[in-house]
Amino acid sequence: MLNGNLFYVRTASILAAAFVSLAIADGRFAIQGAEPRRVPYWDHIQFYRSPLDYNGEATDNPLVRLQKAYARDEIVLNSWKPLGYLPDLLKQLAIPVDSQVLVPYTGSNNRSVSARRPRAFYFRDDMVIAYVAGQPELEIAVYDAQRGTVFFSVEQEKAFDLRRRHDCLVCHNNHPTALTGVPGHLAAFEDFDGRALTKRWHGRYVTGGGPGIVLSANYSFEDQKSLQLPADQRPKLVGITDRFETSEYLSPHSDIVANLILDHQIHVWNWIARLNIEHQLNLRSSKDKADLFLASALLHTYQEKFDGPITGTSEFTDWYIRQAPRDPEGRSLSELDLHQRLFRYGVSPMIYSRPFQQLPGEVRRRIYSFIDEMLAGTRPLPGRERSPQDRALARSILRATIAEYRPAEK
Repeated sequence: MLNGNLFYVRTASILAAAFVSLAIADGRFAIQGAEPRRVPYWDHIQFYRSPLDYNGEATDNPLVRLQKAYARDEIVLNSWKPLGYLPDLLKQLAIPVDSQVLVPYTGSNNRSVSARRPRAFYFRDDMVIAYVAGQPELEIAVYDAQRGTVFFSVEQEKAFDLRRRHDCLVCHNNHPTALTGVPGHLAAFEDFDGRALTKRWHGRYVTGGGPGIVLSANYSFEDQKSLQLPADQRPKLVGITDRFETSEYLSPHSDIVANLILDHQIHVWNWIARLNIEHQLNLRSSKDKADLFLASALLHTYQEKFDGPITGTSEFTDWYIRQAPRDPEGRSLSELDLHQRLFRYGVSPMIYSRPFQQLPGEVRRRIYSFIDEMLAGTRPLPGRERSPQDRALARSILRATIAEYRPAEK
């Protein structure tokens, strides 16, 4: 009988140990000090589970703080016809009207989006607001320091009230362009595969351009015959104001520079969300792939080479270049080149953004280290070659504007 009891005790101990091992391997809880489990960077993480609990309340973001300020009567948000809460929200959240990007498709209100009534996106580095003329809701994606990318909607004709939207994950966690295995934005492949401007933005509206640049944008999906022609043979579209009801939108622009920046920012944002969730669940991508993808995105390594000056049609560029801190010489990472590349100094100002700066310290420092190694030449730098002068200048600005940025050890 004693031997039988010992058998059951030992069996129970073995099963319990196996359960704990499986639970840890599945990412359900992290053990303090335990070595992170390595996973493929494309692996879909079980982000619904503890300790992350993605479906839990999302409170560590500026949108929820705005809702609380409104509830305390500290701010006023009015619903104006026909735009609803959009003008007041943009003002309160310091999102410029000139960030407007027009897309005549996508969204949960897909049936209402058309060439005549495109979906308008307004953005800053941690938030995107989507508006469609005549629709009852605004849709908002915001970065939450605890949950990652979360989604809300606001009914336009009722008292201002944020509603968490989990149905957005039908696309925003399963779409082929959401490549990071966690909730995120539908990234534009163009930002990280070096695709030429002439091959970008099918189905978008874009204003502006440059000498010799014939965009694939501004042709709706109804323009199939035009889309099938080579870019240099398509009928030229001078503007887009005759294509949609401009009176129902805040701007007649869909600035080419705003399009470039939005594509880049959501690509960076997606990898930040991936690394945040990995850390919380005590996971780490195999061969540090997610870390390296984020470092490469911040260095905009796969940017295409422009063949001439790019010019927007709104004040977006002037607004954008004022957003990042400057070094003692007056240089800023938000300065744009727009002749041969997007960023003048080849490093994204998203490195200063709230999403990146709210990453756990050890993750941030790891990314700084990878970036500095790439710029110093001790680690391969993907994409187009950069001169030693460009690399040294980028490192100098980073050291001068980020206190915890340290040069890589030789």
